[in-house]
Amino acid sequence: MLVPFEGRGVKRVPGMNKGKVIIHPNFGDPMPEFDPDYMHPDDPMRELVK
Repeated sequence: MLVPFEGRGVKRVPGMNKGKVIIHPNFGDPMPEFDPDYMHPDDPMRELVK
């Protein structure tokens, strides 16, 4: 898909966000249950722990 070029966006300035704190909207949601024995199927360490 081709779209017309709108030009450059806002210029990024190093340090522009210095000192800002960004909190994700779901910050106050409860934490999921933690299973210490869970191992992701693609984890390369999975074969070493058998």
